[in-house]
Amino acid sequence: MTSTKSAVSSLSELFDLDHVLTDDERDLQRVTRRYVRQRIKPNAARWFEAGDLPVRELAKGWVSSACSVCTCTDTAAPAPTR
Repeated sequence: MTSTKSAVSSLSELFDLDHVLTDDERDLQRVTRRYVRQRIKPNAARWFEAGDLPVRELAKGWVSSACSVCTCTDTAAPAPTR
């Protein structure tokens, strides 16, 4: 059996896109990861068992967190594209 050399040595390498992000995007990524670690992970099992996900509260909390690094002045959400 012949082995072919993989162009990507691992999945983490395949999804390692940090080098293409701007500083602002990296800041937003950091804030989002911290929000998930602090607010979502500790509660996910309980929400799953209860069959309830407080989407509005989570969205408001994330927006507040994200706005701490946001450099834009427009706070309105973009219109969805179809």
